[in-house]
Amino acid sequence: MAQLTMRQAATAAGVSRQTIYRVADAGRLSVTENRQGQKVVDTSELIRVFGALQQPGDSPAKDTGNLLRQSRGTAGLDATTTALQIEVATLKAQLDASRAIADNLRDQLAKAEAREGQARADAARMMVMVEKQMLLLEGPKAPTAQPSETTVHQAASILAKARKPGNAKERVGRDS
Repeated sequence: MAQLTMRQAATAAGVSRQTIYRVADAGRLSVTENRQGQKVVDTSELIRVFGALQQPGDSPAKDTGNLLRQSRGTAGLDATTTALQIEVATLKAQLDASRAIADNLRDQLAKAEAREGQARADAARMMVMVEKQMLLLEGPKAPTAQPSETTVHQAASILAKARKPGNAKERVGRDS
């Protein structure tokens, strides 16, 4: 839509320039700058805030026209204020809900970290138990047996008997 200077906006809305500036400064009316650096207001913004605009050539009556326009402007401001208050309340509720979700997620994270720590401790205990069980399964290592003197003497006597010539013949005779 068309953009109007602040003076043109005041004339179109049927209010004073001071009212336009006051409403803009309060943030209820969006104002931009054109290429020449002048502050301008889009006509859709004027309609949103002040209601129907005066047509060019309309000459507002000093008393009744201005009062009627100002009451429409006030009604528009009241409606805008109410709408903004509702939006603020909605945004506050959404913020509270987001904070509750964030708190819940923080709690869940803390619990998950605690579970992870417990699982790591359990795994470490299990590894110790497995290592102990493996040692038990291997059993104690038997020392290598050194032949005793008795065993050596017995083996020597057996060999000596086997070497005697009479014993060898007897054995051969038995084998045949």
